[in-house]
Amino acid sequence: MAARIRSIVQSRRALCDFVKVNPSDVAKEQEHAARHLQNFINLGEVHEEWKRAGFHPRAPLHIQKYGTLTRTKLAHHFKIFGHLLDGKVFKSAPLHVHYVNGPEVNYGNMVFPAQASHQPQVTWESEGDRKRHCLLMVSPDDHPDDSRKHFLHWMVSGITENDITTGELHAPYLPPVPYKGTGFHRYVFLLLEQDQPLVLSSPSMCSVRDRTVNVPELILEHGLTPYALAFFQSTWDEHVGPCLARELDSDEKQFGMERLKTKSEHFAEEEFMYNEWKIRNEFM
Repeated sequence: MAARIRSIVQSRRALCDFVKVNPSDVAKEQEHAARHLQNFINLGEVHEEWKRAGFHPRAPLHIQKYGTLTRTKLAHHFKIFGHLLDGKVFKSAPLHVHYVNGPEVNYGNMVFPAQASHQPQVTWESEGDRKRHCLLMVSPDDHPDDSRKHFLHWMVSGITENDITTGELHAPYLPPVPYKGTGFHRYVFLLLEQDQPLVLSSPSMCSVRDRTVNVPELILEHGLTPYALAFFQSTWDEHVGPCLARELDSDEKQFGMERLKTKSEHFAEEEFMYNEWKIRNEFM
């Protein structure tokens, strides 16, 4: 307790010394605002400082001192490499994904299905080369029948000059469809470098089977090289059901946990079963 009082006294003395040494109107206003709980933080300044530190995907490349390391750590934290790429790790370049009706995708932030109902804008840093890229949007959590398989939401290949419209559409954009009661799902945008055109079958993409994919096999079969990624989380809202019916002609599934029986309910069930057994034995 004494240490706590000593700490409070020292902090008050430091505040008084600050006001005495800096008798400007700004210091006095800050001290008055802090005492009356009106010293609000300027989120715009915080955001700019965050960008300067290199943690924002749109920070310039020459100031991204820790940007690549942070993206890799976050992907590890969300188990993106383990559940989507069979544990293969790569240093991700910045990938900018922005939804018109929602927030920018910032490596694990929350985007609800209603906010992600339309195809996002995806850009990345162009190095001035003529490399072709393949863009995937996949979920390791959305597949309703097999958790070991991945669910394809969007696929465009042969993209040149950082312009998605130059590529070939293999799978039209499908918004997030996390089933009710299944918690948070991960949605990953994966940008891959390709050396040759992709020759793929052209299913209708109107069923779960058509959108089932194995990302590591796809990468190995076509010689693709992971270049950049971004990902977000989402959970169920009222837009999931209509989207499933419209895009996949599928009913919405709901999942939940079975409530455990109370002790009184357990004894009542045992008593009922015992009485049933007695009645059957009486007539035998």
